[in-house]
Amino acid sequence: YQKALQTSHKAYELRLTLGEPRPLISALTELGLVYSELKSKVDANLCFQKADSIAQKVQDFISQAEIRIGWAEFLANNGNVKEADTLARQAFAMVNKTSNTRLMPRVNLLMGQIQYKLKDNRQAVPYLKNVLTLAGSANLDLQRDAHFYLSKIYEEDGNQSEATLNTNRYLILKESL
Repeated sequence: YQKALQTSHKAYELRLTLGEPRPLISALTELGLVYSELKSKVDANLCFQKADSIAQKVQDFISQAEIRIGWAEFLANNGNVKEADTLARQAFAMVNKTSNTRLMPRVNLLMGQIQYKLKDNRQAVPYLKNVLTLAGSANLDLQRDAHFYLSKIYEEDGNQSEATLNTNRYLILKESL
């Protein structure tokens, strides 16, 4: 990831000199994602905050939703589930408001994952099932993850047949990717 970090920094510096907000948003978001992979929490948060601030200023709601999805994923994976929930709900509202079909499966998966991590399986299931109906063949990774979480939820709830069904679907998709 060090090479990715160097490349992302170069892209950011180049776009900074251009002064255009949308390419800068993209560079900062990419940099935030690289820092999140490197587990550099402070740097990742700073990049996501800067990108979000610029997107707000130019009223780019799609970019803002994408930033908040990536930021919430990062936070949820690093134990900040409550903060992730807040950002995910904001992103979910933005995606719904703009009717963005490209982001809809991803934000539903994120909402399902966060509700699962918050131990609210009843709230998680509808989001995860939405992923399965919204995600086309281009989003098999999202379907795989939705089946994974559904299998865990059904197992915890004692519904062994649904748990097994979703586990099998998860394994099939995992093998095919």
